Amino acid sequence: MPQIRKVWEWSSKTSNRSYQTIKYVDDTLSCNCPGWTRHVQPDGGRTCRHCRSVDMGTADNQANACKDYGKEKIKKQVRETLTPMRVLDL
Repeated sequence: MPQIRKVWEWSSKTSNRSYQTIKYVDDTLSCNCPGWTRHVQPDGGRTCRHCRSVDMGTADNQANACKDYGKEKIKKQVRETLTPMRVLDL
């Protein structure tokens, strides 16, 4: 299973359901909304308004919430490589 880079959560416009759009580290997208799960393009691909928002770079402002797992991994790696600083007496 591919590693997840970022997840957005959206509210349905027609019901009280919520949907998630996932961007994987290989830059592929998936969504669990009806638009993505029920419609297949002639070339076999899938898309929905949520994935198009991610592709256009507007998802962070339009979604209800988002979680960036890539940034967390980078922050963790930086914390692990930093050496503790000493307080100097002057």
